[in-house]
Amino acid sequence: MDELIYQKSYTEFREELRSELKRTAEGFVRIGYLLRVARDTDILKTSGYSGLEDFARGEFDLDKTQVSRFIRINERFSEGGNSDKLMTGYADFGVRKLGLMLTLPDVINEELSPEYTVDEINSIKETYDEEKKVSPLEDYMEQQEAKAEEDKAAALAETDILSAVIYQIGHESPGLFKQMYESEDLIGDTDLFSVLAPGGEATHKVRIKGVGALLITCNDKTVAVTNMRSCVKQEYGWGDANNAFNSLIDANVKAEVREAEEAWQQVYGEEYPTKPEVAPVQPKKESKVIDHTKKETPKEVQTPKTLLQEPVSKAPKSRVTDISKMNTPEELKESLNKPQNVEASDFMNTPEEEPEAEQEEPKATVLEELENVTPDKVFECIERDHGKAAEIARYISNTLSYETEELDSEDIAELLERLKKLKMHLEGMKGSYEEYQKMVGAN
Repeated sequence: MDELIYQKSYTEFREELRSELKRTAEGFVRIGYLLRVARDTDILKTSGYSGLEDFARGEFDLDKTQVSRFIRINERFSEGGNSDKLMTGYADFGVRKLGLMLTLPDVINEELSPEYTVDEINSIKETYDEEKKVSPLEDYMEQQEAKAEEDKAAALAETDILSAVIYQIGHESPGLFKQMYESEDLIGDTDLFSVLAPGGEATHKVRIKGVGALLITCNDKTVAVTNMRSCVKQEYGWGDANNAFNSLIDANVKAEVREAEEAWQQVYGEEYPTKPEVAPVQPKKESKVIDHTKKETPKEVQTPKTLLQEPVSKAPKSRVTDISKMNTPEELKESLNKPQNVEASDFMNTPEEEPEAEQEEPKATVLEELENVTPDKVFECIERDHGKAAEIARYISNTLSYETEELDSEDIAELLERLKKLKMHLEGMKGSYEEYQKMVGAN
């Protein structure tokens, strides 16, 4: 990034910034630029202030958070990322909207227009934030569950994501399916645009098990499907959307069916809801963001009946120590070497097995027990018991959040190395076990 050059005096600079702060929100990029000047040049050398934070608070009553937000907006939305000019396409958004868009990827921001309200953009951001919390292990477990349940939307998504989202929208919102089924343009063809974007533009949110939350942004020209978990976007024309819906009907609905309710039943194999459909909660002005997702979060993965089911006791004691809450290296070391309740032998039990009564022996530490679980065994027990697999994943995640330098202990460093080896075991599950074996053999 090129060096900032600013040739005015401090007094001129201060008054220029003061003037920008009094203007409307369109000056936020300029404000961010001037604050970057204060941070990245020697303009404050003769000001009497120790630095940007001191200057911003003393002259303009701007706190550290406000300064940071202005600077980040400039870095993200200025032309070239280093100028006082707003990037083309973002001129009419305003500070609050761009503040929300700071944490959204470009692939999503590109689909938004100034017509979207703050609440609508925030709704999209909340779904995106939830998806980013899903770990690779939880994503994998969700995919396995979708296969076990033969989830049709997930199966469609493997080859045709557009058909999958239209299928899922119709399933979660039967009333909207009815409108799509009955829609016609001037020549009698299916017209999904009039249903999905009656106001000219709209965004639909659906969640497909094993795929994640999907953002379907509609305007008068295209339908864009963005996976909020992988940030991959695919664009289609309305002809593609109409054909996808017609193919869904042709493949599942008998020719003599005329009523939308009966067609819905044949497509989804369920009784059409008899009670009035509960529409998504919307403000008085109809929202452009329509949420078809179920209310559970993506992290709440339900265990299929074929997997291990354990009776839930009242107020269960945590089986994993959260070392992120330890205050000192000594507390951390003591906790890691203390016998824990999570055991590899217990982890490998099948539903039918009852542990035989044996003479009680000293328990190994959690690290020693976990290291005894080989990658192939971990793979087997994930299919049988999602809960404990996720528990181990969280334990590893919490542990590896500590850097060796911060702990300043040879013993802790050794423990972390052992955890890193275990982490490699779990990462091996992202590919096939055979590929993992080749990787280990190569090393």
